Amino acid sequence: MPRKKKATFTPKKKKTLIKEPNWDRLSKAKTEEARLNAWKLCDDFVQFEVTEKDCAHGLRFWIIDYWKLEDEARLIPETYLIPFAKNGYKWQKLGWMPEIAIESLEKNLKPLVIRAKELKDNHSTSSVNSNLLQLDKDAKLHPDNVKNWLKTWKDYLKSIKTWEESKDHKQRIEYQTAHTYVYNMSIYLRDGIWLDSRFGENREYKIQTVCKALAFDENGNVKRTVGTYYPDLGMVWEGELNAT
Repeated sequence: MPRKKKATFTPKKKKTLIKEPNWDRLSKAKTEEARLNAWKLCDDFVQFEVTEKDCAHGLRFWIIDYWKLEDEARLIPETYLIPFAKNGYKWQKLGWMPEIAIESLEKNLKPLVIRAKELKDNHSTSSVNSNLLQLDKDAKLHPDNVKNWLKTWKDYLKSIKTWEESKDHKQRIEYQTAHTYVYNMSIYLRDGIWLDSRFGENREYKIQTVCKALAFDENGNVKRTVGTYYPDLGMVWEGELNAT
């Protein structure tokens, strides 16, 4: 009598609100412009359908593969990776990362990775970064203010926990926003680095970007970004039409 074939388990593909990108097709982009466009097409799916843990896992592997910083990649706490983590997931799925994304990681993430052991030690304590204790009491980002905001947002995050897997797209966005804000405030208190684009108890204020060193184009003209404060002008750059 023929032996009955053993059934194999095939997990069902998770249903998502946002359509998963065609990774195989996008991975074949060759030019830098095509790769950048493909990279952007993946943003919404990775932002709202992929867990931060999976994204951070991919970023650790990229750090090891690209920067060869294996010990640091394994030591650095996940909270420091979260703001950059979706780059790691997209890299794993596509097999490449556009130059503009690499440059951003070199500037903003690599200094943190190099300090991985120090950050891990700081992460294990609840003390406030010593530099923050020197701020004036009236400073908007004084640690006492941020501690109060953090408590408020942690309580709020708990109250909307069910929104993490909600079918309502807006609720999922709200949960992710709150989750990221809690992480960013925690990082600030431990390391003195504010990573969020907004601040305040209700995220009502926008961080002002300040140019510390001028950059020039091939013609010797200063390259400026709208919304950035330039000390040489003494003003926020609003574009050519509003320049004086």
